[in-house]
Amino acid sequence: MCDFLVECHNAQQHSTNIHVDLFSYSVVSGRSVLELGSGLGLCGILAHKLGSTTTILTDGDTDTLELMRQNVHQNVDRNCSDLSATNGNGNVHRNTEPEDITCQQLRWANSEDIANVKQSLVDTTRNNGTPEDEASKVDGFDIIMGSDIIYLEEMIDPLLETVVALLKPHRSTSTSTTGNESCYNGGVFLLSYAK
Repeated sequence: MCDFLVECHNAQQHSTNIHVDLFSYSVVSGRSVLELGSGLGLCGILAHKLGSTTTILTDGDTDTLELMRQNVHQNVDRNCSDLSATNGNGNVHRNTEPEDITCQQLRWANSEDIANVKQSLVDTTRNNGTPEDEASKVDGFDIIMGSDIIYLEEMIDPLLETVVALLKPHRSTSTSTTGNESCYNGGVFLLSYAK
């Protein structure tokens, strides 16, 4: 997953001939990101450094969460330099506030954990300067990603239930491909695994 994020970033930054649309730097830049089964949080930290507006790293294991929090604390601070140079419109985009990246427990298909993650998204959106009335309307993440998170077939249904509950729903609207906008108007679930 990290390779994918970096390749998309590099394709956007170093090529004018490739139409990358959905799979571009805009995959995470300026978007809310939820990482499932984050482990130590590498992909989520990378998403944050590539310019996500909100990044929530999750894991179901409390011991892993403690290590993840330590890793985020050591690798993300007010003075970190992110990897983003521009946001697609040529404007510099910096995302260095540590409040924009959080770690919390999420046990898949657990309604209380899902509600807590949704509330964290609304709270973080509000803290990022979004007006109260708009922040309260946030209804899901732009990007949900997970890497090597399915080990047993029994995990698939709870995983999908969680993704459906937390992913921004698709809406039919007029589309635009200008600037940093994508013609894709709903959330995207990115899942990678090794055979």
